Amino acid sequence: MQAYLKKISGADVPVHVEHSFSFGPDYHWLDSSFPVIAIGNTKLAAVAGVTTDDLDPEGYRIETKGNVLFIVGREDRYDTTQLRSTKWLSLHWPLRRRGTMFGVYAFIEDHLGVRWLWPGDLGEVVPKQRDVTVGQISVVGKPAYPIRKVRPSYMVGAFRTASMELGESTASQLQRAVDADVWVERQKMGQSLIIDQTHAYGDWFYETYHTDHPEWFALQPDGKRMGKPKVPGRVRLCHSNRQLQEEMARVVEGKIAQNPDAWSIGVGLDDVSAESFCQCDQCEAFGPTLPDRVARYDSAIAELVARKHPDKRVSMFAYAQWKKPPTVQKLHPNVMLIYVGKYTQGYLYAPDRGANHKLWDGWAQMVKGKMVWRPNMPESLGFPIVYAHQWAEDLHRFTPKAWGANVDALRGSWATAGLTQYVMAKLLWDPVRDVDAIIDDYCDRGFGPAAKPMRQYFQTLEQYTTEAANQTPAHGYDKFLLWAPQFYTDERIARLESLLGEADQAAGDDATIRQRVRFVRTAVDWTKLSLPAWAIKAANGDRDEARPIVRRMYAFLRKHRESYALYGGYIAYKINWQWKHFFGEEAEQDWSRPF
Repeated sequence: MQAYLKKISGADVPVHVEHSFSFGPDYHWLDSSFPVIAIGNTKLAAVAGVTTDDLDPEGYRIETKGNVLFIVGREDRYDTTQLRSTKWLSLHWPLRRRGTMFGVYAFIEDHLGVRWLWPGDLGEVVPKQRDVTVGQISVVGKPAYPIRKVRPSYMVGAFRTASMELGESTASQLQRAVDADVWVERQKMGQSLIIDQTHAYGDWFYETYHTDHPEWFALQPDGKRMGKPKVPGRVRLCHSNRQLQEEMARVVEGKIAQNPDAWSIGVGLDDVSAESFCQCDQCEAFGPTLPDRVARYDSAIAELVARKHPDKRVSMFAYAQWKKPPTVQKLHPNVMLIYVGKYTQGYLYAPDRGANHKLWDGWAQMVKGKMVWRPNMPESLGFPIVYAHQWAEDLHRFTPKAWGANVDALRGSWATAGLTQYVMAKLLWDPVRDVDAIIDDYCDRGFGPAAKPMRQYFQTLEQYTTEAANQTPAHGYDKFLLWAPQFYTDERIARLESLLGEADQAAGDDATIRQRVRFVRTAVDWTKLSLPAWAIKAANGDRDEARPIVRRMYAFLRKHRESYALYGGYIAYKINWQWKHFFGEEAEQDWSRPF
């Protein structure tokens, strides 16, 4: 609050802890003409009758009384320290409900006019005014969903390594991760239901149990039980084994003891593996389909845990080979389903979107309570896309059966998909907001005199994204990249460049707005640069012709390695293997080295 009051007005507003004041027994400050901002559940708030007693979890109250502006919120603390994520530097498991903080951000945004379009200084919009005047306010805010997570993924090891190869420093990577977390927090993302959403087995399970209980591991087609996973952390189990179910129930009970405020503990299967699912006769008879067997296995664990902890849940995924709903096996009421469904949800491949809706509806018939929507977002690898309206339609469609969403993930290329990510965050707090109004505000606040051409740019881009999804011949970013040269014609690229040129001209002498326009343009420049290379690869064409183009692509990523416009580490990691395959491993240094 202090920082933004200074940014807006230039005023240095002092901050004091409450006990440093001599208020007197009757707290006559309420009758003073001296302006006060009281943040948190202070004694002054209690005297004024501004409380959190009737607030929902993560809710806040902003209220003026006399000369005092009160901002209070729910600050219930969690005991979930054993569940904190180490895979991402992110606010994955908050240690408290941050209602007061959300109230402060809501005041800064709604009453002072600040916007956070994307992480970093350039994405921050701060209106300047000499005096900050606040009228009478009485506002109560609360999130629509108890699960609102949009996860950054900057610090995943493979992405970090690729970033380092592009020359990005560790300090820059850490700052990028912190700035993304701050952006997420300012959008009031969080959760009041602590649900452990994890692949629960992995290396620890193999190392702990393989020697004494080889029968708990999946029988393979060669008649032997699974040994050490060929892919680290990817274990396959004998789901019908009762001793295994009982042991996993004990593991869950131990996690509950360590994390008493967690509502649901994860028993989700590991990700795609090189090994097969169990081929034993008991597992074959355990259910007619793999999803039936997985649902029955997780339900058995839930039933055992419920004997001691009837108010707790176990969470499982609908994902990968078990994304289809069971045909007969309904889930135990104490199973929390984390629905992933069709990878990337169909926003870049339209047939997947309709199929995704059917899968959700099928699972909804097998689940007594609500589910968590955990979508993987499209990966266009730097090609600009907008699918804000489609995402909003899906959120509204799923809402009656959803606790909210855990979006995987912010890939860090804000010139590519930043607008959609902004809309996601706004709707996860308040899904009744109008998408067009959010986008209009984004353009008006962020681009000022250039708002009209920028609005046309995003509208055109959303049209292109929808058309591409309806025309692309197959699912997957690798296939999308090879098909993209057919779609992103010179005419379409010229139209996007023309609108951004109009915006740049409309910005006039406003250097900050021109920087923002050029920030957005980074994705179009990357697309224009890389299209010829993907066209050559799609045709299995001339390596000598492709090599200088690919070198320029990597030089471009190095140039922008510390920019929020494109996350070079993620893009490089994803495209590396394609170019290695095309040129040959031995030629790697030839095509990826800088000039």
